[in-house]
Amino acid sequence: MLRVIVNNSKALVAFHPYETGNVIRKLIGKVQDSPTQTSIKIGEKQHIEDDFGAFINHSCNPNATILDGHLIAIEKINLGEEITFDYIKNEDALAAPFVCNECHNEINGTAGCKKNR
Repeated sequence: MLRVIVNNSKALVAFHPYETGNVIRKLIGKVQDSPTQTSIKIGEKQHIEDDFGAFINHSCNPNATILDGHLIAIEKINLGEEITFDYIKNEDALAAPFVCNECHNEINGTAGCKKNR
C-alpha cells in the first residue's frame, strides 16, 4: 500500500494487486472509545488510529471493507488503484461529517446518514 496525495486529497493506493477476499492490511495503532477524524471503527466503542487507515477514503462503491480489525478486498483491486471502503456501513458516527464526491449526500455514519441506502 502506498499513501499518496491526489488533487490535494489523501488516498491509499494498491502497491500490488489484491484478489477478492485478500487481507490488505491488519489495522494497527492506538485504540480509543470514540471516533476521530482519522480513526476507523473496529468494534463497539473501539476506534483505531492506523497510519495507513487515515488515508483510506469513503466510496459509495468501495473495493474494500473492514472486518475484524482487517482491511479486506471485496473485489479485485489492481496495482495503483485507490483502496476505499463505505464509511456508512462501518462507522456509527463520524467526528467530521462531509459531503460525498460520488452521491453528493452528507456522510455522517450509520447513526446520522442523510443518504437513502
